[in-house]
Amino acid sequence: YRPTLQHLYKTAYGLSAFSVRSRLEGRDIEDNEANSLRFRIQFRYARPLSPLFDLVAWDEPFANLTHETWTGDRFVERNRAFLGTKVKLG
Repeated sequence: YRPTLQHLYKTAYGLSAFSVRSRLEGRDIEDNEANSLRFRIQFRYARPLSPLFDLVAWDEPFANLTHETWTGDRFVERNRAFLGTKVKLG
């Protein structure tokens, strides 16, 4: 179970678009008494390359706000990064 609070901010500069999505997640694992809180923030950038393709880049670090053994006692649990293209369909 992951109850979540989320905030999304979007803006554009000329042809480029930038967004920031922040999420506070409560995590409850079944059959485990230790619950946790995690904060995620995603920075996303997009820019048209052609009428069919966009360049997309984002970075999303995950930070544990509580310390449980099942999270490995790590503050930064993971960091998702992406650089690629988006195909516009339709």
